[in-house]
Amino acid sequence: MVEREPARTGRPAKRERHQLVALAILGCVLLGPARLLAQDAAQAASIAGTVVDAATGQPVGDVQISVAGTQLGARSDAGGRFRISGVTGTTVSLRATRIGYRALATDAAVGAQNVRLVIEAVPLQLDATVVTGAPAGIQKRSIGNVVENINAEAVVGTAPVSTLGELLNARAPGVQLQNISGVVGAGPRIRIRGPGSLTLSSEPLLYIDGLRVDNSVGTGPGALVSRLNDIDPSTIESIEIIKGPAAATLYGTEASSGVIQVITKKGVAGSGTSMGVTLRQGVNWFMNAEGRFPDYYWRNPETDQVMVANLLTLERERGTPVFTSGRVQEYGLDVRGGSESISYYASTAYADNSGIEPTNREKRVTARGNLGLAPHSSVDVNMSQGIVIGRTKLAAGTDGSSVLDEALWGGLSLLDGPTRGFLSTPPEAVWAATERSIDVNRYTGSVVINHRPTSWFTHRLTTGVDISDENGAELTPRMGPEIAQFYSPFTASGSKIVDRRTSIYTTLDYSGTATWRITPALTSSSSLGGQFYRKGTRFEHLEGRNFPAAGIKTVEGASQRLGSDDYLQNSTVGVFVQQQFAWRERLFITAAIRGDDNSAFGENFDFVTYPKLSATWVLSDEPFWNLAFVDALKLRAAYGASGKQPDAFAAVRTFAPRPAVGGSAAVTPQSIGNPDLGPERGTELELGFDAGLLDGRLSANLTYFRNKTTDAILLRETAPSFGFPGAQYVNAGSTRATGIEVQLTGQAVRAERFQLDFGASLSTNSSKVLSLGDQSFIPKREIGGYMPGYPVDAFFGKRVVSAALDANGNAIDILCDGGPGAAPVNCDAAPRVYLGRETPRYLGSFSSTATFLEKFRLYALVDFQGGHKKFDKEWWNRCPWGIDGNCPERVYPERFDPRRIAELQIGDIGTSSTALASGSFAKLREISLSMTLPDAWAGRLGARQATLSVAGRNLHTWTRYTGLDPEGLSTDAYGASRWGDQGAIPQLAQFLTTINVTF
Repeated sequence: MVEREPARTGRPAKRERHQLVALAILGCVLLGPARLLAQDAAQAASIAGTVVDAATGQPVGDVQISVAGTQLGARSDAGGRFRISGVTGTTVSLRATRIGYRALATDAAVGAQNVRLVIEAVPLQLDATVVTGAPAGIQKRSIGNVVENINAEAVVGTAPVSTLGELLNARAPGVQLQNISGVVGAGPRIRIRGPGSLTLSSEPLLYIDGLRVDNSVGTGPGALVSRLNDIDPSTIESIEIIKGPAAATLYGTEASSGVIQVITKKGVAGSGTSMGVTLRQGVNWFMNAEGRFPDYYWRNPETDQVMVANLLTLERERGTPVFTSGRVQEYGLDVRGGSESISYYASTAYADNSGIEPTNREKRVTARGNLGLAPHSSVDVNMSQGIVIGRTKLAAGTDGSSVLDEALWGGLSLLDGPTRGFLSTPPEAVWAATERSIDVNRYTGSVVINHRPTSWFTHRLTTGVDISDENGAELTPRMGPEIAQFYSPFTASGSKIVDRRTSIYTTLDYSGTATWRITPALTSSSSLGGQFYRKGTRFEHLEGRNFPAAGIKTVEGASQRLGSDDYLQNSTVGVFVQQQFAWRERLFITAAIRGDDNSAFGENFDFVTYPKLSATWVLSDEPFWNLAFVDALKLRAAYGASGKQPDAFAAVRTFAPRPAVGGSAAVTPQSIGNPDLGPERGTELELGFDAGLLDGRLSANLTYFRNKTTDAILLRETAPSFGFPGAQYVNAGSTRATGIEVQLTGQAVRAERFQLDFGASLSTNSSKVLSLGDQSFIPKREIGGYMPGYPVDAFFGKRVVSAALDANGNAIDILCDGGPGAAPVNCDAAPRVYLGRETPRYLGSFSSTATFLEKFRLYALVDFQGGHKKFDKEWWNRCPWGIDGNCPERVYPERFDPRRIAELQIGDIGTSSTALASGSFAKLREISLSMTLPDAWAGRLGARQATLSVAGRNLHTWTRYTGLDPEGLSTDAYGASRWGDQGAIPQLAQFLTTINVTF
């Protein structure tokens, strides 16, 4: 390909505008706090005490205690204890806040050391502060769209979570985790309210403390590894999620699929120092592997006898089990605290986890440091840094063929051969033949400056970078004869592929808010802001083939060497204005508009605007409200728009290099480009309410959403007369989605020595393709596609509607569906018909936590999804195409529906509707029992508190799906979607023991 950078930067005026705006944003804030006055330190003392739950009397950790009118504060430890230093005067007002509890304000004498703060649990908190989707931190009561908040510290202290994906799963309605594989180190894909685009990524944006970061899934040899795995859940304080265009307007052109903001832990000024140590040991395994793996059927042609056997059972009985258990071990250390004007949090963790195959292992070291400075009463600065160093070895064989692939395509006729029933290679040869690994080095650093120059104006600057360096390698050593016998001479000679991806995300984000009271009842807040985002990614590919001798493991040592590199860059500049009016702090009207320019827009498409309008009414604050069982009720409505920019070079006309006569270089047309190409545009309406009921014991949230995507980017074939091959990206499609999201949290029992909390959620999603421009159908894989009038991500194919069996078990008189309103036709002439939706129609979860005998806590989570179909690719591979047709349909056709036999006989994946099975399932995702050890035991360690927990994960699945795992979503060795579950290791079961000690 020709050098792309000049082609992409062919718009110098646009790049200069981006740079000028970025410099202007930086200047706005740096001039503000230029003069800080030193303060004389007064005689200071301390206040100390304990925070307890009003219902149970149990200590409550992670409570923020602050001194009114100062920057002083502390955070209670796991034993509920706190200490605030540097307090002056005789009496101060303390405020205690924590997610899930009603805010408490009380006076305390300076110097008191036994202050007892009693806080009351309440599921709904309208006064909680939200930072995502807003110019500055604002109270939840004023937000017109739903913002999900996950109390990460509470979850990590209760549930067996080790990754960000596990932390997100089933804890926010409408948020779906698509697990690519169960191998250790693999990461999920995230979908919020279903697929957000027909051709572009549907991943939401990910922020850490206001900094946009990389959340992509790797490519090449590291295709299964997600950058989500780099974030250690133990360092997270909370997570905020906004779900669509109505909430994401202020994030602009890249946010129509939603935004996830990770807020990391921080220290508190004046709180003293505390230290925590975490030790975790456990095991993971393939739950009931032999029971879930199918029995193989084979009719011996020589004896006409039917043989039935399970390949995994045979291997275990032989003494060479295919899958074993893997060890889980994680160790963590953190320190947090602060003095009068400085707060700090630092942590480090080490993980060493093994999978169920000997080649699968993950080692990772993470470190995070957060430093807060308050050099003046009007200024605070928060600096955050994170480092990740890790290596993941993935389980797979050459050419993307895994041990499961070899098993599924194998057969009983091969049992007496060297492969022992596997298709071409036994497991030990697969593991010896290939080493696939990905090394990651990542740095994330940000600075947030908050300045309050006057009582009516505040502004904030966030800037930083996220740098990820991934080095994926696939090594096939030169094989000895014992392994080479299973491979071709080309493969056995050895090779190495190296794919390196270095990405740099740069963020510069400024916002300012002026607030004044127009009348005693009416308050105005006016905000102005701007953002500059840049993503730069460099790709390097090296390939070496044919090692001349054993032991060579570098590309340089190969006799044939290939290489390439590329660089992609995308920049966005956006500005916004927002106006909010508040009437008596219970009625809020908010309007905003954002404008964006993006470097991927076509030359003729220069600027896009996104509006926002929302309203909330805290009805329960009205004087006329008299429903005693409803403590709080907020009605909300929001409408907004945001977008999704094209891929980096979709709009650019490009040429590919080629050799010319005499060894000179020439170019040939590659992509026609589209100068009019713009972003996809998503608009959304949200309606809902938040209610607190029964004296704070129940919280209910309901949201209805209706979103529409227009100008969806599609590929359209180009006429040969244009001189460019292939297709052109155009804004031509439109889709619609509607749904309802419900969440309930509450306390079923509240007693002195027993408390039972519960949570339940349910979300629905109904999508439809409205238009594909001038196209009536766009295929997606062999049995999927898009068609107007049908759901997004649907299955389409030929459906056998009638057939009969002859005396030999062969299908005859086969007819297929002729389409809506048409008579059955010969299958060769049959059209594609709708077979079902691929995306779940509903998602949900139920959790329960029982606290009893003061020191014990039992927790469980079940999540479920359904209303969709899944293609059992594993069955399709082994039955129609396996070496022996490893299924009972082949040997006992008379026992099955003739239509299923007919589809097997046709052998075309496009005529395989009976391979579509219900994808519905419910899974016992997490269960744990935690105990707070007696103080005397902790005291022997010199600790304040110690807890012990035992937990399990993925322990049981209820499903009618016939494959290995209804969650399976596999990719091949280089990231290409297989859309079924072919060769995908299921989600592994885990048993974990964790000890947490606080000093």
